[in-house]
Amino acid sequence: MTKMIEKAPYTSIAKIYDYLMEDVDYKIWMDLIEEIFAHFKTEPKTILELGCGTGSICVELESRGYKMTGIDLAAEMIDFAKTKSDSVNFQVGDMRNFSFEEKFDSALCLFDSINYVHTLEEISQVLDKTYEVLKEGGIFIFDISTEVNSIQNFNGYYEADQFEGFEYTFESFYLRSDKMHLNQITVEHPDFAETYIEKHYQKVYKTEELQEILEKSKFEILGVFDGFEIEEATKESARVNFVLRKK
Repeated sequence: MTKMIEKAPYTSIAKIYDYLMEDVDYKIWMDLIEEIFAHFKTEPKTILELGCGTGSICVELESRGYKMTGIDLAAEMIDFAKTKSDSVNFQVGDMRNFSFEEKFDSALCLFDSINYVHTLEEISQVLDKTYEVLKEGGIFIFDISTEVNSIQNFNGYYEADQFEGFEYTFESFYLRSDKMHLNQITVEHPDFAETYIEKHYQKVYKTEELQEILEKSKFEILGVFDGFEIEEATKESARVNFVLRKK
C-alpha cells in the first residue's frame, strides 16, 4: 500500500481536472455571460478571469473574440492552461492580492471560485483589487455555490474513476456547523511513489451577507441572479450570480 501525502488544492489533480469537469458545458455557461453583458448594454473587449484554473473559460471566450487574461493560485493549473492557448495571458496570481498596469473592460470569477475565499475580509480584498483593475463602468461577474447546492446536490457524493493511467476518488461533505463544504480527492498514478490527497474547503456564504459587503464596497450592484437565468435569486437558488459595475 502506497503512502498517502496531502497536497495543496489543484496541484496533483491539474492533469485530470478537465476530465473531472467533462460534464460542464462551458459554451452554454459563456452564452449566459454574454447574455448578462447584453442585458446591461456593455460590450467588453478585454476580460480578466480570476481563478481561471486550466483555462477552459478563457479559451472559450477567446474563441468569441475577447482578449483574455487569466490568473490562478495553482501554478500546475496555469501550466496546463498554457498548453491550450499561446495568446491568452495566463499568470499565477492570488485574487486577494494582484495588480495589472492594464485596465480591463470586465472581470469574471466563476464556478464558485469565490467560495475558496474563506472570510468576508478577504472577499473585500478581492473586490478592492478587482475594482482597481477595471475601467470606469467595467462589469464584474462572480458566482457562489450556496448551502442549497451543498445539501441537495453534493453532501455525501462519491465517485471513483480512471483516466489515462490516473486513478482517483472524489468525496464530498457539507460541514454544516462550520458552513464549509469539503471536497476530498485522492489521486494515484504508476509514476507516483505515493497516493496524493487534496482537501478542498469552500466557505458556504449566505447571499445576504455578501450583499452587505457589496453594499459597502465601491461597486454598484446591478443584479443578484439565480443560477443560469437572468432572474432574481431566491432562497432555493443552488448557484447565485452577482453582477457589479465600477462606478
